[in-house]
Amino acid sequence: MFLAEEFSKENISSLIQELQANPAALDLLKLFAEHQIVNKIQICRTISITDAEVPTRLAHVTTAIRKISGDERDHWFHWLPDTTQWTIGFGLRNALRHEFGMRVTDEY
Repeated sequence: MFLAEEFSKENISSLIQELQANPAALDLLKLFAEHQIVNKIQICRTISITDAEVPTRLAHVTTAIRKISGDERDHWFHWLPDTTQWTIGFGLRNALRHEFGMRVTDEY
């Protein structure tokens, strides 16, 4: 498990590489961005939903983040402190905004 302060530019770069290598996950995040429902809270809530409750594509997003965190346990994200979840969500939002040119809100 990693701490919020360990979620660095290198982590974000790794996440971007994972998403670029996984078109299904990227398509899902694009869909969120197009509908303006991606923000640092909502995306955190979305990726913490269990795989059985959402399309399989969402599992690719959690897999990418698990790989970066080094934690392969199921549903690990749900148990992270809020500040760490926000940090990850913020990183995802910035990745979508800067790397893929998507409009993503800052709203809670």
